[in-house]
Amino acid sequence: MNNPINSILSPLIENLSEGIVYQNLNGEIIYANAAAATILGLTHEQLIGKKSVDPGWRAIKEDYTDFPGNEHPAMMALKTSLPQYNIIMGVHQPDDSVCWVKINSHPVFDNKGELEAAITSYADITKQIQVAEKLRLSEQNQKAILSSVNEGFYLVNNDYKIIAINNAAIELHQKIYKEYRGEGENILGLFPENRIDYVKQCFEKAFGGEKTEYEVTYNVDGRDTWLNVAYNPVMAKGKQIEFVCVGINDITERKFTEQLLLDSERRFRMVLSRLGDNMWEHNFETGKTEFSEWINELTAYRSDILNDNVDFWWNSVHENDRGILTENDRKYKSGLIDHHSVEYRVFQKGGAIRWVLDRGVVIEKDTAGNPLKIIGTHTDITERKNIEENIIANERKFRAIFNSTFQFMGLMTTEGILIEANKTATDFFGLPKEEVLGMNFIDSRWFSDATREKSKQALAKAAIGETVTYELELHMLDGRDVVIDFSIRPIFDTKGNVILLIPEGKDITEKLRMEKEIERERVNKQKEILLASIEGQEKQRREVSRELHDNINQVLATVKIYLQLAGENESMRDGLIKKCYENISHAIEEVRKLSKALAPPTLEDISLVEALQQMVNDMMMSGLFEIDFADDNFNENLLDNSQKMTIYRVVQEQFTNIMKYARTQSINIILATSKNKVLLTVKDNGIGFDTSTRSTGTGIKNMRSRVESQSGEFSLTSSPGKGCTLKITLPLIKPLTNEKN
Repeated sequence: MNNPINSILSPLIENLSEGIVYQNLNGEIIYANAAAATILGLTHEQLIGKKSVDPGWRAIKEDYTDFPGNEHPAMMALKTSLPQYNIIMGVHQPDDSVCWVKINSHPVFDNKGELEAAITSYADITKQIQVAEKLRLSEQNQKAILSSVNEGFYLVNNDYKIIAINNAAIELHQKIYKEYRGEGENILGLFPENRIDYVKQCFEKAFGGEKTEYEVTYNVDGRDTWLNVAYNPVMAKGKQIEFVCVGINDITERKFTEQLLLDSERRFRMVLSRLGDNMWEHNFETGKTEFSEWINELTAYRSDILNDNVDFWWNSVHENDRGILTENDRKYKSGLIDHHSVEYRVFQKGGAIRWVLDRGVVIEKDTAGNPLKIIGTHTDITERKNIEENIIANERKFRAIFNSTFQFMGLMTTEGILIEANKTATDFFGLPKEEVLGMNFIDSRWFSDATREKSKQALAKAAIGETVTYELELHMLDGRDVVIDFSIRPIFDTKGNVILLIPEGKDITEKLRMEKEIERERVNKQKEILLASIEGQEKQRREVSRELHDNINQVLATVKIYLQLAGENESMRDGLIKKCYENISHAIEEVRKLSKALAPPTLEDISLVEALQQMVNDMMMSGLFEIDFADDNFNENLLDNSQKMTIYRVVQEQFTNIMKYARTQSINIILATSKNKVLLTVKDNGIGFDTSTRSTGTGIKNMRSRVESQSGEFSLTSSPGKGCTLKITLPLIKPLTNEKN
């Protein structure tokens, strides 16, 4: 079986602190990351091909008995097809030390649902076990010290309230003052009035960070009793002082013991404060759990809120995972376990879900062996769980996308060595996948020298992080000449380094052929339009010639005859002159009609809308365009003649541009007036163009100059393949006064 770990995921898995091992159906290891080799005490070469049942593993259970190979979680997952969770195993290292690991093994199924392998994670928990053991011993030592010390001490906050007090202190108070103060009471009420101010000063010094110690004598039952009283500030390193620990003892008998107790107290608190980010302690008798102050980093709630609310943690656990805690609690109370390590989900403040690794160990039992107290830690493992849950899903998703895309796609090293290719690519190039993989992209047999050099330059750019797109002209092995729209995209690791390249491409040979055919047809159509235009002009000239010859020429010839007769015949002169006048008037009218037919329309004779509609009709006579002209919201009476002529010339120029360059079939024209301006939009759905390279032509300059001379605004937006939109606005000379915006 080939390496099952996708090359994209391999760098991530190799950098994990947990060991990852992939075993086939026979139990043979076919993949292991560096962490797995370190944890298992073997080299990578020793691991590959090894089975869990092979001799020489030197694995032990938690009770230090041998761990049989056939009971290994991976073998059990392969045997039962069920995942194996949180199995603890000790592995002897080459130096005979023991590395304790937590193992999770999951069966892997193929697309048909058949078991094909097992993937196993090894988490090194040696330090956690060592820390938990040290904590247990420290707790035992602390309790032993407190039970054996006869010195009295109590803990007081800055309100002088007793936070904690031991029996020795209570006995001393009763002995000296004939009364005592318990937890929650004000300690100052215990002292005589003549000593309260001095005691306050000692407390103030202690809260200021100064340790105060003094000797005092009391007469008890007629005897002087000397006490040594020490005020000790209690604070975490770098934090504000919150409490004062007061130790009282007989100078002659208990001074040395009192000092040991204070030192032990400080050490104990320092250990507790450094035992991990999220330490907790659970009391089975009260059902209450105390959390360290770092719990707020996991839940976003303050530790005091959690400590004051017995059910808070239970309510924070995901409802589908609460059964894990219930079962865990049952096992503890039944005496089935004395430690645990479980994973479940919790809700943060705000609703976000986090995964936690919950580990704990019993530190105190009653005489019947029932657990009284358990101490443990919560570790945020959200990132690791996300990685575990997404490994298979990402692999399948990648494969589905990779192999179903319509364009060919591959994966190669930065040197150009192909390490993967999808089916589209192998089908297109007519090569089996086995022959493609391992091939150098630059050495492709269908590359010409020019193509190979272009691809080599593109590969160099992609290797340093640039996405490169270009066209490849290839002569295929089967004789085809094709053009490929090709690109090479880099893949980066978490540090921004290029680790792999993705070559992609699609065959655009037919697309280019069709574009050329369309262009050829467009040129032919323009030639037909030009010939038709020339023929129309010739026809118009013949009509003008015939009209001048057959009509106006005859009228003028008649006038000439009448004038000749009038000069010769005085009696008919007046009548003939009248006839001449009528014929000349008729000739003038015919010339005017002919001139009007030949000259372009003027906006003094017809409206702007009529002139534009005539232009639209002329364009549509070619049969090449569908034009939609909308003027429903246009009031021509608000424009002066110069504005009308500007709009007419802009449309005329844009029509010329569309006929020359756009290759469009559809044109939309909108002409409208608002309260204080007139708006014109001419839009086509043609091939468009890059405005950064073609926005300074003479036609565009003329249109912009006309608009800006009228204090208007001119815009032209276009991009290749997106058509073109021209917009102008002109301020109205006679703005509306009653129309709403």
